[in-house]
Amino acid sequence: MQNKPRIGITLDFVDPAQQEQGAWFNVEPWYALRYRYASAVEAAGGVPLSLSFHPNLVGDYVAALDGLLITGGGFDVDPALYGAKDIHSSVLIKPSRTAFEVALCKAFLAAGKPILGICGGMQLLNVVFGGTLHQHLPDTFIGSSATHINHNPKTRAFLTAHNVNFISGTKLAALCSTASCEVNSVHHQAVELLGSDLQASAHADDTLIEAFESTKHPFVIGIQWHPEFLLSEVDINIFKSFIESSRS
Repeated sequence: MQNKPRIGITLDFVDPAQQEQGAWFNVEPWYALRYRYASAVEAAGGVPLSLSFHPNLVGDYVAALDGLLITGGGFDVDPALYGAKDIHSSVLIKPSRTAFEVALCKAFLAAGKPILGICGGMQLLNVVFGGTLHQHLPDTFIGSSATHINHNPKTRAFLTAHNVNFISGTKLAALCSTASCEVNSVHHQAVELLGSDLQASAHADDTLIEAFESTKHPFVIGIQWHPEFLLSEVDINIFKSFIESSRS
């Protein structure tokens, strides 16, 4: 029987001092991971393994793992990393997490191993490839759709929020039996300018980039919505494709 691919999943880092009601739990910071990321990896045939922040172990992680899942979280990539001179007042950064994830991404890219970035993970990937971000969509993005899309409607992620349209000829489109589908949406930032060697593979109706993929690497895909909730055939197939790519 073929061994199941081992998938590293990045963790969030919670500091009680930065949370309004965090100190009641513990005065020490802790790692956190929403269970759906691991559940989606397991359901697709992979072995989910969480990665604590140890920059000195990046090489060991790459050697031990078959694929990397970069998760989202309630924070933002430091705008200084993509050359922004002004910082929106809504931006919240976690420097230790971002530094670790940047190093991890670069090492997995160098090794040619699959990477799936979700929500904030997609945004991080775009920055690693040299792209930029909208720091706060309500203030920095004006779409072309006659219907305004609220990309952070404050609804639970197990509910769909808006439509996305897949771009013909892309890896993502090949995973879909339809040209579009409804997705959930929980983000206030998004891709502005795509990084080098990336191409958009899905847009929202207002033209916001909702997914991209590498034109150079076999499997490097960024998804702005949260497919780990497995709300559609597309979500399920994204994880199946990621796991299958990690087998090789």
